[in-house]
Amino acid sequence: DRLAVIKQGEVVATGTPAQLVAAHSSGVTVTFSADSDVDYLRGLPGVAEVMRRGTAVSVRGESAIVARVGRALSQAGVEPDDMAVLRPGLEDVYLRLVGEEG
Repeated sequence: DRLAVIKQGEVVATGTPAQLVAAHSSGVTVTFSADSDVDYLRGLPGVAEVMRRGTAVSVRGESAIVARVGRALSQAGVEPDDMAVLRPGLEDVYLRLVGEEG
């Protein structure tokens, strides 16, 4: 099935759900908890941003960062038991294309 995203009466994107997500998403976010310093993750290829709030860490970037972050954490002896990968979905793409008021 193909979809059309319409904003103020204009078609702003068309494609299958998978095509829309691939074309208009902003990569992935890897989340986990860590007590130790994780600033070394900023230097990994494909990492756009590392955010920390207390022990909660979020690393945003291209899809390839999932393996890179996991490998870097393991090499540093950090083995979080709550690691998760968040990928944008069709709703995220819709909101990005038409805005929150859409």
